[in-house]
Amino acid sequence: MAIDLPKHPVVHGHPIHAILSDGPAVLIPLALAMEAWRRTRKDNVLEPLSRLATQTATAAAAAAAAAVVGWIDWLTIPGDHPAWTPATVHGAINTAGITALAGASAGPKRRLGFLAAATAGLLVAAWIGGDLVFRFGRAKKLPTSSAIRRSFRRANSRVGGRAWSGRFTLGHSLAGLALPFDR
Repeated sequence: MAIDLPKHPVVHGHPIHAILSDGPAVLIPLALAMEAWRRTRKDNVLEPLSRLATQTATAAAAAAAAAVVGWIDWLTIPGDHPAWTPATVHGAINTAGITALAGASAGPKRRLGFLAAATAGLLVAAWIGGDLVFRFGRAKKLPTSSAIRRSFRRANSRVGGRAWSGRFTLGHSLAGLALPFDR
């Protein structure tokens, strides 16, 4: 059922879904915090702020934009790929979260419950999404210290292989710029 797209939606090599998902990841828990804070106060000074945080077009648009690009990503995954099932669960939970966000926008009486559900769903979906990226996606594991030393030795042998005294930084080794700094 995978659609044959040339590639996942990216901008200069950065996946758009990962960029857009930061908006709802911040705005939905913020709306929950504002609503919970409003409920602890007896005056209704925070009602407009809570309503604004919940009903803002920014939160809904950010969630919808991330969802659209996420579904495009999902459509490019072959059905027999091991990432397909967790990606489907990830998308379903996020879709339920957007539905809960819409429910929170409908009325202030049930707003706290809907926002709590949306935030809980967001946390679970973000966990699954991160697992997808690190297990099947573009992210690479950070090198261990022994891998950094091997990389440094290879780079040093290309520079001339001579022994050197000095220090190198993690950035030099990771960038392949392990240069001898004689002191």
